[in-house]
Amino acid sequence: MNLIMEGWRKFLKEASIGEATKLAIYDFDGTIGFTGSRVIVLDKLSGTKRRFSDKEFLDFIDKLPEEERDLLEKGPGESETYKIDYSEYSRVSDDTVENRPILEAMYGHIKEEATSVFVLTARAPGEREEGGDPTSAVDDIQTYLKTFGLEPDHVMALAGESKADFINGLLRQNPSVTDLVVYEDSMSNLKSIDSMMAVRYSGLRHKVIGYKRVEQKVVDYSLFYVDGSKVMELDTEVQKKRGYDREREEAHLAMSDYLHREHGLKKDTKGIALVMSQSSMRVKDLVKSLRTVKGQGWGRHLDTFVTILQDQIR
Repeated sequence: MNLIMEGWRKFLKEASIGEATKLAIYDFDGTIGFTGSRVIVLDKLSGTKRRFSDKEFLDFIDKLPEEERDLLEKGPGESETYKIDYSEYSRVSDDTVENRPILEAMYGHIKEEATSVFVLTARAPGEREEGGDPTSAVDDIQTYLKTFGLEPDHVMALAGESKADFINGLLRQNPSVTDLVVYEDSMSNLKSIDSMMAVRYSGLRHKVIGYKRVEQKVVDYSLFYVDGSKVMELDTEVQKKRGYDREREEAHLAMSDYLHREHGLKKDTKGIALVMSQSSMRVKDLVKSLRTVKGQGWGRHLDTFVTILQDQIR
């Protein structure tokens, strides 16, 4: 495992994707292709073994406690209760069925000159036992894609390590990238990527270094959840936050318009009501008036609006 990790960290350190401004990231199992390979899970307490498809294994592991899940996914692949065997995933099985909508999406991205296309698989690179081929999984994926005329720029086997961390490393190493798309059948992976992007590349946060405000690098991103042949774009944390901010701003303006119309308050250059322009009414009276209005949809943003009004007279 350590050799695998050293390999992809070395790739990240040296990675250059030229002048690409967009990254297109594709998972393999359950996204690009549906394989007959199975994850074998040994229940150490009972001695029984179960064989899970890719989707079944994701459902199984998502129900485990976080600490145990990390041991199985990111650690040695073994906990006090379970031991995981991924050996069937060292090769791409002959019965792997292609996911046509995903292949078509990948074909479109490969044709884009400014896009660098990656396949990131949770598989290990290959068998490292004596007589095994340590690159078999990567080679097999490349060979499989070539049968459909597809040649992504990179195929990386992460051996269960964090895809969010890998993508973060790519973005840090390649400042030209301003756009990211990810296709993945694991909702857990998508949530991790979403959280990482919202924290590091949304432009919603900033650092202060030496009393100087340093803005974040902003990367627009889209996340697609693959469920069989159905591909659904998710609402990201950033989209939700920006949507909430827009709704709040519109509510503040609507309440300001009401106070201007009903109580004669003037507005500033941004359209926000000015309390001091109508000294005969106190803030609590204005708020009471706002609360009497029904069906305007600004109730959830009333508290933040009140804070703005109160700040004007402090």
